[in-house]
Amino acid sequence: MYGDFLAQPFIVAVRGANFPLDSELPFGTARSFKISENNKPLPMDRIYFNYNGFQNALSTRQVAPGIPGGFRLADANVDRYTFGLEKTFFGGNASLDLRMPFVGSFNSTDNISYAIAGENVGDMSLFYKQLLYEDDMVAIAAGLGVGVPTGDDLALQFGSQPFTLHDESVHLMPYFGALIVPNDFWFFQLFCQVDVAASGNDFTADRQNFTFGKLTEQNFFEVSLSGGYWLHDNRDAYYLQGIAAILELHYSTAINDADFFIIPGDPTVGAVGNPFNRVDFLNLTSGLHFQIGPLSNLRVGCAVPMHSSGENRQFDSEIQVQFNRFF
Repeated sequence: MYGDFLAQPFIVAVRGANFPLDSELPFGTARSFKISENNKPLPMDRIYFNYNGFQNALSTRQVAPGIPGGFRLADANVDRYTFGLEKTFFGGNASLDLRMPFVGSFNSTDNISYAIAGENVGDMSLFYKQLLYEDDMVAIAAGLGVGVPTGDDLALQFGSQPFTLHDESVHLMPYFGALIVPNDFWFFQLFCQVDVAASGNDFTADRQNFTFGKLTEQNFFEVSLSGGYWLHDNRDAYYLQGIAAILELHYSTAINDADFFIIPGDPTVGAVGNPFNRVDFLNLTSGLHFQIGPLSNLRVGCAVPMHSSGENRQFDSEIQVQFNRFF
C-alpha cells in the first residue's frame, strides 16, 4: 500500500488585539504511525525511504473585515521524509519495522497577538508484524505498533506569554492485515488498525513554570483497502521487471472526544485542541509501482480527500514517492 495519513489535527485559536485567528497546528505532522504507509502484510527484509508532500495542510484564517468574505486565508505545505528499516526473524514469519520521520519546520506570527513554531524531528515508530497464515493465494498477519515521542516540542506564544506543547505521548497501535493474490495479474490488500494514545502531552506556561494541563490526542480507528493490477510483468528483464497500477481507499475516524484548553490572557485569549471534536477522513490514493530488478522498487502516487471541505479534509492533495531496497 501507499497510505494517505497526515496526522490527527490540533487547532490553535487566538483572539488577539487586532484580529481573531484560527491556525492548524503543525504538531503531529512528523509522524509515520499508520501501518499501511508503504507496507504489506508479508514480513520483509528491506530499507526504504518515503516522501510525502501535503499541499495546503497547514492553514490560518484571520478575521479581516475589510476583505471580501470577512477573513484572510493563508495556507502552507508540509514535506515529510521517512527513513525505515524492516528485518525478519523466526524463519521469515515475523519482522520488526523501524521508522523515523522528519518534517519541514513551520513558523507563523502576527508579531503582536500570537506566535507558533514547529521544528523538524518527528516521532519514531516500531511495528511488530507476525504472519498468521500463508498459502499460494492468501497471507494474513497481525501485530502491534508503538509510537515513541522522539519529536520536537511545539512552541506557542499568546500575547506576551510563551507556552510549550510537549511531545510526550506514547501510541499503541494493534492491527490486522490481509493480502489476496487470486491470479498472476490482480492483488488486493487490507489493513485495520486502532491508534490509541496511551499518555498525554503536557501544556506548560513557561515563565510561570506552570503545567496548564495535559492534552491527550484522540484515538483513531483506521481501515485501508487496496487493489492492484500488473500492467507489465517480465521477471527475466534486467531492469524494469514490472509495472503495476494501484488504487486505494483509506478511512480514519476519531473514536473519542477531543481535549480542548481555553487560555485567558491580556490582550490575547487562546485555545488549543481540536474544536471540531469527532472527525472522519476519507482519502483516495492511486499510483504506479515500478519493479526495478528483483531487489528494488520505486513507487509514485497521489492522494486526494473525498470530502470537499471542512474539518474532515486535512489537505488538498498529497504527492508520494517511495523507494524500497530488499536484502
